[in-house]
Amino acid sequence: MKQADIIIKNGTILTLDSKNSIFETGFLCIRGDSISKIGTGNPTSFNAEKIIDARGGLILPGLVNCHTHAAMSLFRGLADDLPLMEWLNNYIFPGCGICLHRNPACPCRNDPVRHNHIL
Repeated sequence: MKQADIIIKNGTILTLDSKNSIFETGFLCIRGDSISKIGTGNPTSFNAEKIIDARGGLILPGLVNCHTHAAMSLFRGLADDLPLMEWLNNYIFPGCGICLHRNPACPCRNDPVRHNHIL
């Protein structure tokens, strides 16, 4: 019997592979920091100290947060007594536009989704 550190079983697996495969009643075996096996049914050839029953749930890849607030960190305290949209539209967004055009190394450049309207 093969050893895994963690087995997650009985959940619906969304693989997000090139075929967008979905495994109903699937299992996932994790060894170290890697997925060692993925499949359907019961992982009879694997054993693990930690087994998570995901019945009724989804098993899906981790998500990366690409929505950052670098500008809000840089401009913390700037006119923060104003209503949110006034603060954003009249102080924060224009401030980021200035940073983007004058300093290419500014962390605001790493937040193109939020500041796309400025470019």
